[in-house]
Amino acid sequence: MQPVYAFAHAAQISGDANLLNDAYKVWDDYKTHFSDTPNGPGAYLPTQNRNYTSFDAGRDLDFQTHALEAMITLVSATPVNDPRRAVAQQDMLDIGNFMVNTMT
Repeated sequence: MQPVYAFAHAAQISGDANLLNDAYKVWDDYKTHFSDTPNGPGAYLPTQNRNYTSFDAGRDLDFQTHALEAMITLVSATPVNDPRRAVAQQDMLDIGNFMVNTMT
């Protein structure tokens, strides 16, 4: 999650659209490989084996918090008229709702 946070924050500070695009590329890749789909939207696991065939570790609140922080930064860095913002905003809400409704 740190690359999403770093690219989004750098884009927010610099206004560099390429950095924002990089943040979205990393987030999309992360969603593809680390979504814990059976447990619902907003559920992610921190690690998988090297060929992405199985998860290596359980979920923890620290990791989910980093995911939420990264998404808050990504949403904040994305212009209101960018269509990706609505999707990122929903992802952010899903992570927060999962933390509150499932993990607590």
